[in-house]
Amino acid sequence: MADVLHMFRREAGAAVAPSRFSRPVVFERPELNQILSLYTRRVIDGDWCDYAINLGDHEAVFTIYGGKAGVAAYRIVKRAKGGDSRFRVLASGGQIVRMAGSLAEALSAIPKRRKLKTV
Repeated sequence: MADVLHMFRREAGAAVAPSRFSRPVVFERPELNQILSLYTRRVIDGDWCDYAINLGDHEAVFTIYGGKAGVAAYRIVKRAKGGDSRFRVLASGGQIVRMAGSLAEALSAIPKRRKLKTV
């Protein structure tokens, strides 16, 4: 059997040092399903037009762009460690709309599209 070589020490059988790079914070599949479900409904209604996902060491951000202005309508932030406020919804100006421990609770702060009534 071949010996495992550590990249930096080049010694046979050397223990691998812990990585200096941490794993990025990501949205899990059920979380993405919740976000994309809301996003899809609002795209169909014509409110939103694009999105971006940024992953980092301390937080993951799902940015939603609305209209044709190219300005972020909302940012949904998942923090690595946040306790009771792990998820945040930020408005276009950066104001915190909701801080919550669960994604569903945070997403409930995004207003529903107003139904137009014919008069």
